[in-house]
Amino acid sequence: AIPFYALIAGTGTTRFRLAHIAPLLFACTSVSALEPFRRASWSIAGTEVTATHVHAAVLATIALDIVFWLWPRLMTTYAGF
Repeated sequence: AIPFYALIAGTGTTRFRLAHIAPLLFACTSVSALEPFRRASWSIAGTEVTATHVHAAVLATIALDIVFWLWPRLMTTYAGF
C-alpha cells in the first residue's frame, strides 16, 4: 500500500510508514513479556539488564517523545505538517 499511497499523496510516505511503528513496538514488548524472555537477562557494560529495564526505557522514550516533540508540534502546526 505504501507505493500506491506515495503516488497519490504528494507529501511523501513518512507519515504512513510511522503508523507501523506503534504496532511493532507493541508486538515486541508483548513477545518480550512472555515466559522465555521475561526471565532473560543481558550483561551490558557489567550491568545486568532485564526485560523490565527495556520496558521502562521504552516507556520513558515514549513519554519524552510526547512531551517534547509531539505535543509542541501538534500545537504549532496544522495536521502534523
